[in-house]
Amino acid sequence: MRPAMIFLLTFLLASCNLVDNKDMIARVDSVSYHLNKTAEVFLTPWL
Repeated sequence: MRPAMIFLLTFLLASCNLVDNKDMIARVDSVSYHLNKTAEVFLTPWL
């Protein structure tokens, strides 16, 4: 697994544990998804 993926998964799990508000979880999920896609685009040439 790529370091970026591990970091984002950890961040997402931590966020879900800290916040039990469904709207906030959905928002964090969406942000992580976009961050992940952006990270893939920028990091793929170097990996």
